Amino acid sequence: MGLTHRSVGAHAAAFGGTRRAGERVVALAGNPNVGKSTVFNALTGMHQHTGNWAGKTVGCACGRCRSARENYLFVDIPGTYSLRPHSAEEAVACDFVRSGEADAVVVVCDATCLERTLVLALQVRSVAPNLIVCVNLLDEAQRKRITVDLPELQAQLGVPVVGVTARKKKTLSALLDALDTVAAAPQPLPDAAPPTDPADDVRRAEAICHACVTYGTAEYAARDRRLDRLLTSRATGYPVMLLGLAGVLWLTIAGANTPSEWLARGLGWVQAQFSALLTALHAPLWLHGLLVDGMFRTLAWVVAVMLPPMAIFFPLFTLLEDAGYLPRVAYNLDRPFHACRACGKQALTMCMGLGCNAAGVVGCRIIDSERERLLAVLTNSLMPCNGRFPALIALMTMFFAAGSGSTLVSALLLTAARGIVLGDVLMRCLYRVRPYELEKGSANALHHKWRDICIESLTSAHPKYSYAQLCRGIVEDFDAFPIDETLRKPRVGVVGEILVKYMPLANNHVVDLLEREGAEAVVPDLLDFFAATIYEQDFKHTHLGKGWTASASAKLGIPALQRMRRPAIEALKASKRFTPPMAIGHVAELAKPFLSIGNQYGEGWFLAGEMAELITSGTPNIVCIQPFACLPNHVVGKGVIKALRAAYPGANIVAVDYDPGASEVNQLNRIKLMLTAAQRALHTQQPSAPKEPPQQPSSPSISLPHPKVAML
Repeated sequence: MGLTHRSVGAHAAAFGGTRRAGERVVALAGNPNVGKSTVFNALTGMHQHTGNWAGKTVGCACGRCRSARENYLFVDIPGTYSLRPHSAEEAVACDFVRSGEADAVVVVCDATCLERTLVLALQVRSVAPNLIVCVNLLDEAQRKRITVDLPELQAQLGVPVVGVTARKKKTLSALLDALDTVAAAPQPLPDAAPPTDPADDVRRAEAICHACVTYGTAEYAARDRRLDRLLTSRATGYPVMLLGLAGVLWLTIAGANTPSEWLARGLGWVQAQFSALLTALHAPLWLHGLLVDGMFRTLAWVVAVMLPPMAIFFPLFTLLEDAGYLPRVAYNLDRPFHACRACGKQALTMCMGLGCNAAGVVGCRIIDSERERLLAVLTNSLMPCNGRFPALIALMTMFFAAGSGSTLVSALLLTAARGIVLGDVLMRCLYRVRPYELEKGSANALHHKWRDICIESLTSAHPKYSYAQLCRGIVEDFDAFPIDETLRKPRVGVVGEILVKYMPLANNHVVDLLEREGAEAVVPDLLDFFAATIYEQDFKHTHLGKGWTASASAKLGIPALQRMRRPAIEALKASKRFTPPMAIGHVAELAKPFLSIGNQYGEGWFLAGEMAELITSGTPNIVCIQPFACLPNHVVGKGVIKALRAAYPGANIVAVDYDPGASEVNQLNRIKLMLTAAQRALHTQQPSAPKEPPQQPSSPSISLPHPKVAML
């Protein structure tokens, strides 16, 4: 808070300068916002900043002034409401006043609200004999038709009283004259008076003001009281407060759209010109990315997105402050915040945090208690500031917006699912055509093209293609991709533990191996794994005692995933080369003759269901790959192979362990042995139709259909 050892107590007089011989020290005290710093600046010629918040003057500032007879060292101590400190700033003021270091104390009061500001003067009178009461803002009091009887006030207090208008320096001559008189006759420091009841101080201040202050009209006070009843009552205070805040936020967000768009377009044009210049200069790609994509684009985004809302929010917030509404907000919320062991003033810092968290944290200085101030600093960081609004709006758009006709679904289904579905479509199409490409590398080139398009569409605020268009475009492009229609290669499915199945580094690039050995790799969709995880929640609710939310997630999540997947399914159905994946419910039905849905160790039932799906969809050759130390998958994967072979006589399944102790040669030999059997079955005879699965008389008929081209 800017406090040092030299700014406390007796050391405050030397804060900012050294007391010279013959100089008299004058302490300048008063409530916050009474014009104390203005009086100090006018007398000393310095430029102490003023602020419309409590505790603005953090330390003690020193400045010199000369009157007709004396040299003075003025010490502007922090604003305080009483000599009973509640904060570090108020402790500085109280310590200095009580220290006796000051030859005189000037208490600045506000003529427009003398009742409140006079309490401090009464308390200082009991501990500092050389006291002068300076009644400031007489011009404001006159404008409000408030008259202060200064002679009567001096008689009531028993100390010199001077009326000034600090903005007019000539009115301060009376204050210097009073200082000369008081300083010439210093009084001994009285004994410390016992603390009085704060209510007594308030009652004495009210009685003195009743005798010294007259109001030209009662309308001014009456209007304030009517506003207070409206803005601070339990019935209307909270609705008005919420509507006001909602109005400010709406004006901020709605009003910032147009200037943000103008800035974005202008800065986008500058970015395009900058990029063209670097291209013309043949700048290296790393330099182009650093300057354009890294530095300029980031700066442009910050300016275009953050500047307009801040330029709207903070002026509106300032208007509310100047109108005196923010203290009423703090008053309204003090009780509920106190129930949370916080301070009502924190509501103001949290509102300011909506514009900028940094400003909100700095504003926490208005809170008196150190514990409450620290609590406000910590929790203020949780407010969605202007800098976070773009990210939040993007998240809400992706998660909850109905722009694509979706209902409210989870973040998984609306963000990750789209990316996963597009990745699954790309994988399915690439693996299907790459073994038969006429030009080496052309399939990968087409895959890279659509991968970049998908990334750009998913990350751009204004994508060129919609999600459905991406699905159709990928399938149509790969459907028209030229391949050798005369080739016949065995189709080999890859199943197993989730990481090993999809990570080439973990499975020793098994897909590349299969293609080098003359096979077509078939890898089930990644989305099926998440669908299986959601599907089995209903079983946990029904048989394992999980709550109703588990069942609800399955009943709502699976249809939502199917709806998310629908554009890809429709595109695959309309193609001539590709087949869509099975619904997860059908996969579960295929797994039931072999494993219960309750078997959820590792991939559990889903592993058996995937193998059955591959076999029934024309891929009887399967590599079941398992990682090191995944015992459940080892047990399940190897345990169901025998039952699958019995149910589907044409099945050709091999289990391969990817353990540190397993040699790559052993893995390769096992896969080649399986491929030998697959090649023999391909060139000699068609696989026989599988038998009916055991204990599943109602299961759908199972056959080995030919794929859409002449391949197994």
